[in-house]
Amino acid sequence: MSTKNIIKILNKSSNISDVICYNAEKYKTNIFVEDGNIKLTYFEFNNLLNKCCNFFLEKGLKKNDVITLIIGNSLDFLIIYFASIRFGTIINPIPLTSEVDSILPNLKKINPKIIFCDTKYKNLSKYYNLQILKKKNFFYQKIKKSSYSKHFKLLKKINIRNTACYYFSSGTNSNSKIIKYSFQAMLKGQKALIRSNFLKKSHPKHLCILPFGHTSVLRYSIKHCICSAGSIVIFDSYWSIKKKIWEIIKSKKINYFQTVPTVLNSIFLLGIKKKYLNNNLIFIGCGSSILDINLHRNFEKKFNIKVSNLYGLSETGATHFDDPFNKNRTFGSVGKPLKGVKCKLFINKKLSSKKNIEGIIMVKSNFLMNGYFGSKKIQNNVYFKTGDLGKFDNYGNLFFIDRRKDIIIKGGVNIAPSEIEKVIKEVRGVKDIAIVGIKDNFFGENIIGHIVIDKCSTTNHKVLSYCKKKLGLFKTPINLINHEVLPKTASGKILKRYL
Repeated sequence: MSTKNIIKILNKSSNISDVICYNAEKYKTNIFVEDGNIKLTYFEFNNLLNKCCNFFLEKGLKKNDVITLIIGNSLDFLIIYFASIRFGTIINPIPLTSEVDSILPNLKKINPKIIFCDTKYKNLSKYYNLQILKKKNFFYQKIKKSSYSKHFKLLKKINIRNTACYYFSSGTNSNSKIIKYSFQAMLKGQKALIRSNFLKKSHPKHLCILPFGHTSVLRYSIKHCICSAGSIVIFDSYWSIKKKIWEIIKSKKINYFQTVPTVLNSIFLLGIKKKYLNNNLIFIGCGSSILDINLHRNFEKKFNIKVSNLYGLSETGATHFDDPFNKNRTFGSVGKPLKGVKCKLFINKKLSSKKNIEGIIMVKSNFLMNGYFGSKKIQNNVYFKTGDLGKFDNYGNLFFIDRRKDIIIKGGVNIAPSEIEKVIKEVRGVKDIAIVGIKDNFFGENIIGHIVIDKCSTTNHKVLSYCKKKLGLFKTPINLINHEVLPKTASGKILKRYL
């Protein structure tokens, strides 16, 4: 399928559900999804979506009602998610790792009509109508065997500018916000990826191991494969297949998978047997948090497999692509804006494209979010302030430096925690590190490190001594606090608000 044909199909579609319908006719026998021993063609998956829509009708759901989804990676997730988009309800996916107390305030705001959830969330029945899915693919089996019709037609046309999804932001530094994302933005975001030659392959095959409750794997793999008439192979997580990942990549002829720095580092340490080197893997995508330059370089050198350092937010969709085959790419950069995306930096209260000067990353496109729940609608094609600090190099590549909220201002000097974290990670025996600021009567703020170490390999004293040597006393943490593990989101971001 050529890029031109894909764009033509997307232009005719009102939402991504229409693309599934098209694939169900054009590529009827093509496998869309593999989950364990279950394989579904586009035709079969499309029929299941229709049956699910009729299930929604029976439950009395209407357009713009909210459906919350708190389950693991599964066919159940995919069926309910895409059926909601077809039906015109608002789907609210939440990672399975979320605690009830942390999500309840936002649930009370959006007031879901129904919640499909794992048994661990049964206490939510005090407040909401639950559909508890007792085991993996419980709903798939129920819908498959049901007498619901395989045909479904909307009574009223869906307004493509309306909100299709509510995403809860990770809230790594402050309280989580509710992001409103439209049917239209979803399609336009995919157009931008495809026009930017994200994978340069027709009918790709993706391995999906990140949590479906986050936007990353939905954006770069699941929706991308739908738009390219590709297929996906899904697993609960990377950790469930850690020792078999290269075997799976080769046997399933995987072209791409999306990951995060923590997982990439685990794969790097795991190594690879020679018999698995000949595979169809084109490159690996890595996002969610800062990718260490040394890890990036060493991974590519060790495996001779390219890694793309990606950038985007739930609010903006994917905005930059570090094309691993671009001769002018620079390690540490997140690349250049996708087609249709513009990027500038906010420096001294002005938008700027100056090179090698830090500023707040500002992006503009026609697939920004509708806005935050309870706030005014955001207009497309206006610059959105990401809250991230970055800079351009001489080639126009963007470097993501750190979250602006994380910046420590010590004695009037701005210090990026990522700079210190990068140095500390160089110390053998350091497993994890998070640098945060604390109030200080003299400097205003000072530096504290929350660290996970192998006590047989290093000590806090050795780490601090290395910091003083590499960074100087001013940027060296005044203290290191030891942890067994640091609190993280399901996508690997450290939750600094808990530190």
